[in-house]
Amino acid sequence: MEIFMPYYGPVHEKDLHRARIDIDYNSGVKCPICGYDYVHVSSVAQNTQASSGDQGNVVITFTGECGHRFAYIFDGHKGIVSTAAVDLV
Repeated sequence: MEIFMPYYGPVHEKDLHRARIDIDYNSGVKCPICGYDYVHVSSVAQNTQASSGDQGNVVITFTGECGHRFAYIFDGHKGIVSTAAVDLV
């Protein structure tokens, strides 16, 4: 039996344990300042000029329909990825 997973296409039932990805379509990015849930991606940037042990970072900038601008930063170092939300006043 094949199961269709959005963004991943058909997945055979016996392979489901390898393709276990939880996607909650009712939960999305919300403004970390006021909690409003209508936001738009403004830009995506990646810094690949990392020093030894660093994996670089990815910055996704959002503009909320609430008027706030913010960014989520994903920073990798030695296999650990940390995240932070930053207000872009």
